Amino acid sequence: MLYVDSSSTETSSGVGIILVSPNRVKLICAILFKFKATNNQAEYEALLSGLKLAREVLARHFTIYNDSQLVVRRVNSEFQAKGEKMATYLEKAKEAINQFDTVTIIQVPRAKNANADALAHLATSLEERLLKTVPIEVLERPSIDKPE
Repeated sequence: MLYVDSSSTETSSGVGIILVSPNRVKLICAILFKFKATNNQAEYEALLSGLKLAREVLARHFTIYNDSQLVVRRVNSEFQAKGEKMATYLEKAKEAINQFDTVTIIQVPRAKNANADALAHLATSLEERLLKTVPIEVLERPSIDKPE
C-alpha cells in the first residue's frame, strides 16, 4: 500500500508518503520542495516521489491511495491533462507506474489519507521543532525537469 499527499502554500510545498509492506512495515517520508509548485504539481510530485520510493524498495504489486480526484482520474485515463506541464507530469507518472507488475490507484476521502497529509504538512512546516521530529528530504527541482 502506498499513501501519498501534498501540501502547497504561498511560501512552501511538499509531500508526505507512507509505503506499507505486506508485513505491515511502514516507511514514511516527508519531502520539502525547493521550488514553487501549484496544488496540482504538488499532487503529481507526491505520486512520483511515492513511486520512486516503491521502486527503491523493489515493490512489484501495490495499491496507491491518493485523495486527489484529478490526479487519480487522469492516471486512470478518465480525465485528460490540460496544459503542457500537466501532460508531462501525467506521462511521467504513467511511465513510472508501468515499471511495476501491478499498480492500482484509488481516490480516497481526505480522512482516509490523514497520515500522509500530516507528513506533507510537516514537510512544509516552518516550525523548527517539528522539522527535527522527522527527517525531511529536499527536492531541488520538479520531477519532470531534465537532469542537469
